[in-house]
Amino acid sequence: MDYSYTGRDLQFYLDKKSIEKKVPLICNLELTYRCNLNCIHCYVVDKKTDKELSTIEVINILDKIVEAGCLWIRFTGGEPLLREDFTEIYGYAKKKGMIVTVLTNGTLISPKIVKTFLGMPPFCIEVSVYGASEKTYAKFCRCGKAYYSCIKGLKLLFNEGLSFEIKTTVTRINKEDIIKIRDLASIYGCKFRYDTTLYPRIDDSWFSSELILSPEEVVNLDLDGTLSKERLFSWFDLYSKHKGKLRPSSLYTCDAGATSFNIDPYGNMHICHMFPYQASYNLLKGSFKAGVEMLKKIRAQKIAVNSRCKKCKIYFLCNKCSAICVAYSHIQRMYFDYYCKIAELRAQALTRITAGEVSFK
Repeated sequence: MDYSYTGRDLQFYLDKKSIEKKVPLICNLELTYRCNLNCIHCYVVDKKTDKELSTIEVINILDKIVEAGCLWIRFTGGEPLLREDFTEIYGYAKKKGMIVTVLTNGTLISPKIVKTFLGMPPFCIEVSVYGASEKTYAKFCRCGKAYYSCIKGLKLLFNEGLSFEIKTTVTRINKEDIIKIRDLASIYGCKFRYDTTLYPRIDDSWFSSELILSPEEVVNLDLDGTLSKERLFSWFDLYSKHKGKLRPSSLYTCDAGATSFNIDPYGNMHICHMFPYQASYNLLKGSFKAGVEMLKKIRAQKIAVNSRCKKCKIYFLCNKCSAICVAYSHIQRMYFDYYCKIAELRAQALTRITAGEVSFK
């Protein structure tokens, strides 16, 4: 295949192939839940009593999924670079012919890691940058000095010509830094993207609701084309394609379980990294084929007859993430009104822009 594909092109290509083969071809592999930071928004909780996959166990799982046709693997965590065997695991995946993306906070990027990447370049390195100063990092990551370690890591990647992108999660703690984070991406000539979605933690605990942007703040960011034209245009694309259509009856309107799947640090296969509440299948004990059958059963679920989402005609403008709904329901903290309000405001804004009543930046 053509490796000049962009990330979006590659996603579309593998989505199509997954549907043809009836097997998900994109794997998110959480190598560890451990992290050297303690970010206030993070959904991951380090299960210190559980035994992570060993090197050979990770390799065996990679063999299974490659044999089934899996093409793209995204190494994530926690912080995947914390694993002492990261370069060995990474190298094995590359030698198996996989397309590899690495998700990292950037603070542990070292000359050794860079040398590994230069020898076998990844498809992309996604670096999470959570602020533009030591002060913001101290509040957000509870480690101010991590800001300088992250910048050092970015410089190492840039100086060696390695492809990476910068992304961030926007909260009320770091929202004033988002322009500077975008400008940082411009300095390095790399892609920038952001998200405003916060997830409940996987141990059912919660973070302070004071972190979450208001619906108005979320939509105002969407309309700021100087931040991310791609994000803004994606909302226009969804609006033009789905305006007035009712929500599909399937519970899952995303690609989870159909074109992609998740494996946690203990070998459990999930439909999505945010679905520890749903059934899982341990790949150390069984076949990938059996795991896929489990995913199909989960995806066969329909939306509840009495769901408020069932008759929604702007469902495509909310975050439309079933994981959020299930997670919030599971811990009985219902934030549906929050996402409904975001969808309503987006619909109003896009309608006015389409009518030429207002313009965007």
